[in-house]
Amino acid sequence: VWFTRLNTISFAALGESILILYAIKNGADDFLVGLISSLLFLTLPLMIIGKNLIGKLGAAKSYGLSWLLRNLSAAILILVPIISSHTSAKYGLLVLVIASFGFFAFRSIGFTANTPLLGEITNFRNRGAFISQVWLNFNFIYVITLIVLTALLQRWDSIVTFQGIMLAGVIAGVTSSLLLFTIPESTRPKYSGKLPLVASFKILWKNTRTRNLFYAWTAAQISLMLMVPFSLIALKNGYGVADHNALMFIIVQLIGGILVSLLNGLTLDRVGPRPMIIIYSFALIINALLWIFAPSTELAVYLFVIFLFNGICSAGINSALSHYFLIIIQEKDRVNANMFYSMSSGLIAGLAGIFLGGGMLKLIRHFGLEHLPVYHRYFVIIFIINVLLFLLIRRIERLEDWKIRDVLGIFVSFRDIRALFTLNKLTSSYSYQQDVKGIHWLQEMPSNLSEKQLVSYLKSPRFIIRAKALRALENIKFNSETAREIIDELERGKFTTAYIAAEILGEHGVKSAVPKLRHALRSEDIYLQGKALVALAQLDDEESFSKIAEIFDHSDNPRIILHGGHALAITRNKFYAQNILNKLLHEELPPEIIHELLFDLAELSHCEEDIYRFLKSYRDNPEISQYILSDILKKYHKNSNGYIDNLIKSIENASWDDFCQCLTAVEMLKMIVQNSTGPILKAIENFLNKISSDAIKTEIIYSLAIIVLHELS
Repeated sequence: VWFTRLNTISFAALGESILILYAIKNGADDFLVGLISSLLFLTLPLMIIGKNLIGKLGAAKSYGLSWLLRNLSAAILILVPIISSHTSAKYGLLVLVIASFGFFAFRSIGFTANTPLLGEITNFRNRGAFISQVWLNFNFIYVITLIVLTALLQRWDSIVTFQGIMLAGVIAGVTSSLLLFTIPESTRPKYSGKLPLVASFKILWKNTRTRNLFYAWTAAQISLMLMVPFSLIALKNGYGVADHNALMFIIVQLIGGILVSLLNGLTLDRVGPRPMIIIYSFALIINALLWIFAPSTELAVYLFVIFLFNGICSAGINSALSHYFLIIIQEKDRVNANMFYSMSSGLIAGLAGIFLGGGMLKLIRHFGLEHLPVYHRYFVIIFIINVLLFLLIRRIERLEDWKIRDVLGIFVSFRDIRALFTLNKLTSSYSYQQDVKGIHWLQEMPSNLSEKQLVSYLKSPRFIIRAKALRALENIKFNSETAREIIDELERGKFTTAYIAAEILGEHGVKSAVPKLRHALRSEDIYLQGKALVALAQLDDEESFSKIAEIFDHSDNPRIILHGGHALAITRNKFYAQNILNKLLHEELPPEIIHELLFDLAELSHCEEDIYRFLKSYRDNPEISQYILSDILKKYHKNSNGYIDNLIKSIENASWDDFCQCLTAVEMLKMIVQNSTGPILKAIENFLNKISSDAIKTEIIYSLAIIVLHELS
């Protein structure tokens, strides 16, 4: 991070923006400026030298040595005005190009080690956050430095001021390069640097995922190359903006980088890099449109938006691509893979900058256009090119990341924004109180963003923490990796949280949990066994249905009866009505379990609403239930049937004592269902023939009356 801070000061004083202004100050035309901007990419094939250095010195030392030479090359830039004044402007510009080439060449050689070194000092949990931290430091320090440079150029806008700025950049750059030598690393980068280059390229090219990443990487770099530096050229040559004012727009561009670095730090590890790559790439298309319709006179606010978007897209695309790269590329292949992507895509992007960028501007000027109209035409062409490039970028393969519409939904959801900032406060903790506080926060704001943090709480030794984490996960749409963690909880949470895990797996339709849930049917944990019965029914595991019925039939445990009956109802198989009614013959069942079994029977018959209405009235105000029952039965009885007419009349005219004894209702129901053929009616007939008069329960008989008439209607 300290290398980033010092190097940023150096880059602000020597890099692309100052270099472009310095080149224009020394008389460079559009084509030459485009060439210098393209050197960043055209020198990337020199990464082969960087690979060999890593194989001999390791990543940190190779990086440090190259960066030292990079900054010493930049020192030659200071001599350009001197050479121009003592010889000619042509020779001065030649030295400018040569020094710029050295500056970017050693950058390419050193930058080979950047991604492998990032992989060395981070892991999968903190990689996105650290990359975003690096970008945040870069952009923040860059803004501060450019504000200082703007003030200097506003007061002393001269070649000498530029030379002083570059000298300061060289000193900061040399100091930063010395810091690189101190970064610790393993032997993995050195080993990776020794691997044959061609063999690695073949492996990468055969893999669809890595090949699509190459297409996306290249397309993104071309798009950035044609947009970002040429926006500054359009600002300078299209509007004729002064150097110090041009730096103000670059500061706005960097503020965009700061904003996106903060955003990526909050989101990248949670939503995945792919959707962010696509969103930022699409923003470049929008930016091209903004240039096409840019006003003929300078409108600062409008142009600020363009440069803000440039900063967002540049920092966003590069950090998200780096994150994606580190996810899919194995450690041993990172040096060669980094070279392959950077060299190939850089060379193509550099050529695009020269021929599509500088070349098109030169061609457009041949049609007699000047100033801003030149750049209007230029960005029309770039808009079309960006759309085509976007189609390539979209081909990048999905990892276990979010859908783009869900990511966009974060930015319009207050709940998700709150969750982002809350998650940013939470870190890996060994403090019980801190974990209690964290899980409490996340429970209050159920959001898909909190998924990874909630999964980390499943490792807690405390039941209450794990239980709350599972309950919070229940309220979000989790991915397959989280599903595997919840499946594992079926075993490691036995007698504690396993039953919650089983419930969640069933409700979320996690089919991969079926084998473990089947095993849970034999568990000594009654809570787990009961929830496993329901979950297997929810997952429509037909192979388990007979086992569910067997466990239900032979169990005397109220919890197993409760969940087993519910599971049988979920199957929608009406033949299981017999199993439920056989259980209702048991006199020792608690009233609450009886009512649940009646609801299960109603669910098989699809008349839950009427059963609920009757049973609630029976529990709340029993005497009213007699009239409610009569009303329900009349609704179903539409055809003339003597037995049903008599049943309804007997209920209406019965005294409260006779209604509760319901002996008349039992006899009439027997006559109504006699010789019935449907599985539910047949099961009710068997039940009525088996039940003894002293075991009759009012709510059972009248609930059966509702179900019978519903089945006959």
